Amino acid sequence: MVRDVYQRKIYALMRMNAAVLRMKKAANETDRAKALSWLNAWLLASGLRQFKLESRHRKTQPLTPNSECL
Repeated sequence: MVRDVYQRKIYALMRMNAAVLRMKKAANETDRAKALSWLNAWLLASGLRQFKLESRHRKTQPLTPNSECL
């Protein structure tokens, strides 16, 4: 039996969740780093995209007196 794309994604997400739990329970920095590397590997395998959080205060260009709002 061949797995479809969604089954593979679910499996990768389950493994990623297990890596997060291992990272939370890690007693030292070495175990935490190893769990983080597995977390990143399963994140890539799952196909999820990472979004960087931006600050709430985005830099906007000030409006000039001659600019028009469309």
